Amino acid sequence: MKPHANPWGNWRALPRRWLVVSSLWLMPLLSFAEERLAPADEIRNILENQSLYIKPPYPDNWNNWGISQIKAHLQAVDKWASLGMPPAKNVNMVGIGADLYQQAGNYWLLPYEDGALNYAGIDDRVQLLRVDNQDIQGMKLKQVAALLKKPLGQTLRLGICPVNQFCDTPQDIVVSPQPYRFTPVQVKQLGQHHVINLLTFTAQTPKRLRQLLSTKKPPKNHSEPQLDPMRQPVIIDLRDNWGGDLMATIETLGIFLLPEDEIVSFKDKHQQIMPFYASDDDKIARRYPLLLLVSQRTASAGEIFAGVLAYYGVAIIIGEETFGKCVSQTQARLRNGQLLYFTNVEVLLPEKQRCHDIGIRPQRVLDHHQIYDQPLLSEILTVFIAREKTPP
Repeated sequence: MKPHANPWGNWRALPRRWLVVSSLWLMPLLSFAEERLAPADEIRNILENQSLYIKPPYPDNWNNWGISQIKAHLQAVDKWASLGMPPAKNVNMVGIGADLYQQAGNYWLLPYEDGALNYAGIDDRVQLLRVDNQDIQGMKLKQVAALLKKPLGQTLRLGICPVNQFCDTPQDIVVSPQPYRFTPVQVKQLGQHHVINLLTFTAQTPKRLRQLLSTKKPPKNHSEPQLDPMRQPVIIDLRDNWGGDLMATIETLGIFLLPEDEIVSFKDKHQQIMPFYASDDDKIARRYPLLLLVSQRTASAGEIFAGVLAYYGVAIIIGEETFGKCVSQTQARLRNGQLLYFTNVEVLLPEKQRCHDIGIRPQRVLDHHQIYDQPLLSEILTVFIAREKTPP
């Protein structure tokens, strides 16, 4: 008999060892400049009890190591591990409003909704070639990020090239950094289709999806498009979803599944398995499967979300094979105020299927150029939607 479904949000219902908030972020923590003697004995006790990868024996002089030495040892075994003082919270973010990332030696900007880059007329990813007339080829990611940081009131001149296009001469645009708020769930236009752009999983993700996919008639002053999964397949874009909060991901999956459906399982260092099941909370009514867009950048929570929904036939996956990071990290605050961040569990799909170092293979495979070719992708989605709406 299956155990009782997890009461979402009630963390006290979880065993004590699971109370530490887990995340499925692909991005490593920021490096910390402050060097001090680390509480090595405390770190060792935490890792021995919880770490999935880091195991004895430890170096003989471990207790005399500082942050840099211990961090190097951690990352040699667990590439997601980090150690240092927590970064300051930046409540009022000012910038160009875009995600900067590196892929195949090139730098790319993914504009956020209502960010400065979006207001400058850029609504899709672009390749970044120059910043203030300075060629960024060969620079490190931190160096490029530093060039893009300017205070409110100043301007940046960016040399960009649209996706899937070769530029002899990059297009120059002027962007003024502005305050912005990152929104993890956005609605965008892809050709003739409205697409839910799901960038990450937070506590607000399930609520936001319920709002967007509600079959209730919206109020007259409602400006967002109505995405009714009872009328046609809904498209969710996971191409840039690098992860998010693990429990928020589980809760989001639950709104698409039947009560008591197995969602995922955690496997810890002791090979103990802890399954999670869908609750009987409000579900999203649908007649058609979801269409999920994925890429090589789809990782962690994003690929777990896709893999679970595909397993139950709730979704059809279109795109590239995903990254293959199905492990979760947690953080522990040390007595000196530092944060220890390390991998603590492997996340398994239903029926204990592994996806770590494997990834999720789409039902409709596209290559890297096709998945970012907007006209072609729009045509493919049109074909899928017509096929799903045609009676057998």
